[in-house]
Amino acid sequence: MAAAPERYGARSGLASHLASFTPDPNDCVSICWTSGTESTPKGVQRTHYDWMAMCTGTVEGART
Repeated sequence: MAAAPERYGARSGLASHLASFTPDPNDCVSICWTSGTESTPKGVQRTHYDWMAMCTGTVEGART
């Protein structure tokens, strides 16, 4: 088997980043692509809070 590519050596930088990283619900966690019905499709950043707001509305809407 071939040796691991050099880029795997950069994982030590990841460990130091994660040691000092504090996640926030306003951090971008996904990118959703628009359909482009009025313009060209584009990526829309979504946070944890965005998804929670959409989920809450979906659940509450079904109860009415």
